[in-house]
Amino acid sequence: MYVYLQAYQPDAQTPEPLYAFVTFYKGGAKVFETAPLASLEISANRLKTTPLRFRFPLSGLDSGEYLCQVTVLDTKSRKAAFWQAPVMLVP
Repeated sequence: MYVYLQAYQPDAQTPEPLYAFVTFYKGGAKVFETAPLASLEISANRLKTTPLRFRFPLSGLDSGEYLCQVTVLDTKSRKAAFWQAPVMLVP
């Protein structure tokens, strides 16, 4: 599976490290989680976006509906952001 997102750091003067990971839940229980991904890259645009790219196999997960959550951590400001969406895995 590929997951791509951008974090916005419009006030950042220098790249601040962001850490992110993807988690899959089924029936309220965590069934899969990626290792944390660190990103220091900031795009040279007015929003100073930081791209976060994940690529991981789904071979260990059964078919069915899952809740996919992406968590982004900013260690400097000690803040976290979350995004969730239902996903359906089919064979």
